[in-house]
Amino acid sequence: MSISVLALARRVSYRRIWVRFPVLFAALLATASVWARVELAAHIQDQMVVQRGMPWEVSGTANDRERFIVEFRSQRIEVRPAGGAWSVRFDVPSNFTGPAELMVDGGRLEREVLVGDIWLCSGQSNMVLSVARASDGGQMAASSQSKAVHIYQVPKPITGRPPANAGRWIATTSPDQFRRFSAVCLAFGMALHERTKVPVGLIDSSLGGTWIESWISSQSFDNLSLAESARRRYAEIKKRRAATGRRRNTYGIDEPSQLFEFMVRFLARQSIKGVLWYQGEANRRNADQYQELLSVLMKDWRAHWRNSSMPFVIMQLPGFGTPAAGFDANSEWAAVRDAQRRAVASSQPAGLVVSIDFGDGTIHPRTKLPFGRRAADVAVDLAYEPGNRELVPMPTAVSFEDSTATVEFGKGRACLEATPYLSETVFVAGDDHRWHVADVSISQSSLVARSSQVSRPVAVRYAWSDYPRVGLRTCGNGVPVTPFRTDDWRS
Repeated sequence: MSISVLALARRVSYRRIWVRFPVLFAALLATASVWARVELAAHIQDQMVVQRGMPWEVSGTANDRERFIVEFRSQRIEVRPAGGAWSVRFDVPSNFTGPAELMVDGGRLEREVLVGDIWLCSGQSNMVLSVARASDGGQMAASSQSKAVHIYQVPKPITGRPPANAGRWIATTSPDQFRRFSAVCLAFGMALHERTKVPVGLIDSSLGGTWIESWISSQSFDNLSLAESARRRYAEIKKRRAATGRRRNTYGIDEPSQLFEFMVRFLARQSIKGVLWYQGEANRRNADQYQELLSVLMKDWRAHWRNSSMPFVIMQLPGFGTPAAGFDANSEWAAVRDAQRRAVASSQPAGLVVSIDFGDGTIHPRTKLPFGRRAADVAVDLAYEPGNRELVPMPTAVSFEDSTATVEFGKGRACLEATPYLSETVFVAGDDHRWHVADVSISQSSLVARSSQVSRPVAVRYAWSDYPRVGLRTCGNGVPVTPFRTDDWRS
């Protein structure tokens, strides 16, 4: 009864306003109507980072009859929705960074954004490992409270549908805001901002225990020569898990291309500066295929972002197990590292973060600041100071003459420097595929190896084990030279 009386009173009150102030009443209704009809897409958020130097697409929904203005900095665009949706593109100059305001329909909708550089961090568990779990997380928390570094974490998929409105952009002004964020990614972004003074947006889209095949789109994966063998491997693993009662509580981890659909595809609507990729442990059993897979992933993501020159920073696998000089012809970790090196060499622009000196013996090293800082150094050389390429020397050619093997390294500002372990980390083999430690001499950009036990060498390997000693460093910065091989033998 009281509800009916209240409703009647409201109708009487509205009628009186209409009679006494018809123009005001109509204006209020019109304003409320516009507010209800004009909306921004969910990913256009306060605190989001907008990529400088690239077009920014702003979209949303609205009634087709509406006409309104969208403003960003000095640009004003009149919008005429079609089919209930609208979209505009703003030019974002490369020489502008810092806070900016997006206004829709005279300021009825506003977003405070930050113009800078966006880096997407992706991969498996070593990328997932959070600031709270990192042994140097406290040091990270003490130094990373900055309004110039913003983060966005993609939720893990738990259903068979991609997230519609996943994640929120936040500024790293309090440790509580980033303690669950990727430690490597945050360390990378902090160091990058320190080096470039450009605001940085970090997107973490990573998931532990995942194969690279899950991160490649179906369009690209289906064209791979090894697609069918990968599907069989996924099917066998799913069977074993079902038989033992082990089930994954994350959707899409056991299927090719599914994590791309759930955790990557929707991100491609926003321009980014580049990608930091840290993955490979799960693929160590098919390391012979990893070069092709990683090369395809880089090409695939560049196509989806419509940027064929999008930089990739590839984190090479660190040392695992017990550090030791010597040689293991069957090392799966070494094989993945070499596949990463080859993929980087063939998929430019890309840079390799050598990290064999950073491991702690476990599969998940807890110290993450050194990884992030070195990755930032590679990113700066790759994407910000391209005239100063080659943070570390990379092997580019090999030749054999009589009893001598000569490996040439890329010409550049980087040069070779020996450590006391050099004589224990370079091996040569002949046609019999039997490996022997080599006598080694180096110059600024070449390595010469020979062995009294190999009359005519045909192959060279360096730092070939799960956790090799560092025999070669880069002059000046001390960064280890990447492990490599010149052969394609199975063992």
